[in-house]
Amino acid sequence: MGVQHIIAQMARRGASAPATPAETTAFDYSTTSSGFAHTVYDYARTGYRGRSALAEVSHQTNHTTLAVTWHTQGSTSPPLLLNVYVNGGHHAVLTPTGGATFSTASCALPAGTKTVLLRQGGTWPVSGAVRGADITGATYSGGTFATASVPARKASRMVTCSDSIGVGAGTANNGRYAWQVLLREQLPGWEFASMGAAGAGAAIVQNPNDAQRLVNYLSGANRKVLWWALGTNDYNADPATWGANLANWLESVHALDPAIEVKVQTMIWREGFETQVEPLRQQMRDIAAARSWCQLVEASNWIPIDQYYPDALKVHPNEQGNETFASRVKDVLTTQT
Repeated sequence: MGVQHIIAQMARRGASAPATPAETTAFDYSTTSSGFAHTVYDYARTGYRGRSALAEVSHQTNHTTLAVTWHTQGSTSPPLLLNVYVNGGHHAVLTPTGGATFSTASCALPAGTKTVLLRQGGTWPVSGAVRGADITGATYSGGTFATASVPARKASRMVTCSDSIGVGAGTANNGRYAWQVLLREQLPGWEFASMGAAGAGAAIVQNPNDAQRLVNYLSGANRKVLWWALGTNDYNADPATWGANLANWLESVHALDPAIEVKVQTMIWREGFETQVEPLRQQMRDIAAARSWCQLVEASNWIPIDQYYPDALKVHPNEQGNETFASRVKDVLTTQT
């Protein structure tokens, strides 16, 4: 599974002033610009900023044409997608064309004032599809104004620690069908951010400083949730070591903010590896049983076999599987506190 770039900061900056009539209005999202932080699910670090899968930017505009640029991922990878939403409805999917370093694409927009939201996506199967959003600029023309849209912070927030399953790998367009995207639409009073790590390997690869960053992101919310969903690919890990690393990391989060609801989700079913995965699930059960502030979420039977992407791995839910996943998570969030 692909490496998931870390996200968290929801601060938005870089709003432009209204343009003069017929003037093109451009927004710079290169890593060196102040506008970069406007990408909703970027994770701000000292000396480093990492792109997030499913990242978003949003604008208010009356322009009728949109052109975007973003980095390519090389000739061997299918292109990243950019989903265009207008007033909450899906409007277009843009794919890169031209250029070895930067790619461009454009689309027409309906007349009148509207909110345009741009969300990263990617195709499957390819590991690059779940890597970070690479949008570098958005340019509007054919109207009189475009400004960055700055929504208010929401009272309920959740950070998901997940691998590629968490960002919809296995779907034709994870920027439209990933379960976390579906949750953003189904629970509009919530913010959902994703802190990712490598799906494969024996180690929990969270940076120790990520506990503090996670707490900072959730700070100020009335309801704060950490959803741990990492581990599906860690079938070659020593269970005791894996469990100890996870317990230590969750303890560090709880020590920084005891008000955070910690939910530990067991791995969904994986064909051919249940013997190796089940001991890791047991580590999660033991962790939750020993800590009153930690809730176990049993998920091994969540996704029916016909809702997985039909490859040899049988590990990534397809579009229907992501709908099922979102529904299950929503049930936990709305019926348990």
